[in-house]
Amino acid sequence: MYLVRNVSLLLLGVVSLLCCSACVEESSDSNTDKTPKTISKKVPSQEPTKQDKKGNLIKVYPVNFLNEVAEYPKAGIFGHSYQEYRMKMGIHHFPLGAPTPNADDCLSQITKKGNHLRLNMNNKKIVLKTDLNFSYVLDDGKHQLFALLAKSYHESFKGDYKAIAKDIEVHNGQIVRSTNIQNPLIIYSAPVGLFKNEDTKKILLDFYLMNTSIEEGGNQVRLKVNQEEFLLHKWEPYYIEGLGMGEHFIQLELLDDMGRLVYGPIQQKIILTEEPEDS
Repeated sequence: MYLVRNVSLLLLGVVSLLCCSACVEESSDSNTDKTPKTISKKVPSQEPTKQDKKGNLIKVYPVNFLNEVAEYPKAGIFGHSYQEYRMKMGIHHFPLGAPTPNADDCLSQITKKGNHLRLNMNNKKIVLKTDLNFSYVLDDGKHQLFALLAKSYHESFKGDYKAIAKDIEVHNGQIVRSTNIQNPLIIYSAPVGLFKNEDTKKILLDFYLMNTSIEEGGNQVRLKVNQEEFLLHKWEPYYIEGLGMGEHFIQLELLDDMGRLVYGPIQQKIILTEEPEDS
């Protein structure tokens, strides 16, 4: 009787141990199933389309252009001067005025100037030039001089020597001081000016980063289109779609990883219009 009783207790213990083990294994499997689902879940940082106060449904997305930097591997801006109100740029191995390869495949505005220099003063006034030596009036005082090598469809080339960023001081039509800007900054490139008819459907956004980079979890660019915000984490050209006819304001800011302002804001006004085609 005593032996039977002990065996019963022993069997009961074994069954209890097996049940507990099964419970532990089930709990472990359950946790394993939940963990990857939590880690892999991606929450969009922004809506792909936003409506502004004018009722425009604005969409911003990256453009996958072919990279033509390889066409001009030695191209660069290797110097500049300003005397008697004339700007001279030291551009080498870059055919100013020539059409950019594959430009006809681009869906955005194309300039007849072809490859060009985008001269940007103080991140406000932007002009397109195909000459190395040209007249340009600068007021006396301190300025920020930016210059970018750019393609027929207004995208700037990215890479070594493809841009300059200078703190300059001007007196009586000549530069009396010029130093490289060392701080992180963003240079406005496109869009600028007037867009007509078919060119209004896709507006190219382009900017140049100096002394910094942007990425998820790091520095980022905040784009405002008519005050609607989009956060950009990759340095590449973008299309802006959904803008109606009329005036629009494009603003860029460089932010740090905590969302604090590093440089900017810089802003341009663009105008979209429909005009009768020439007969």
